[in-house]
Amino acid sequence: MKILQLRLNGRIPSKKNSRNTQRSTGRSFASAKYREWHKKSALQLLGSDKIIGSCEVQIIFHMPDHRRADLTNKAESIMDLLVDLRIIEDDSWEHVPRLILSCDGVNKDNPGADIWLRQMS
Repeated sequence: MKILQLRLNGRIPSKKNSRNTQRSTGRSFASAKYREWHKKSALQLLGSDKIIGSCEVQIIFHMPDHRRADLTNKAESIMDLLVDLRIIEDDSWEHVPRLILSCDGVNKDNPGADIWLRQMS
């Protein structure tokens, strides 16, 4: 069984709450701030190994402050990043049948997320 441990530093944005809507067309798109996070985070994970097939994903968040935050929205940002970088094939239930989210509280000095990917047989 292959296990990958990854680390993302800094505040993890909520993808759902990082959207802008174009008034003329009503189309929704990722904000500039979200796109910048995605680009910066991709550089942090550049060169990471890949997981083939299904895997369990565990994400432990380290919050930078006491702001109210939704872990599932933040996890969606991370999962989409993992797919975009082809670290995992897809984030559907067939490829990620188990997703474990937790938060260890506030860590002002080292906010971010620890990510464990465990390949399943």
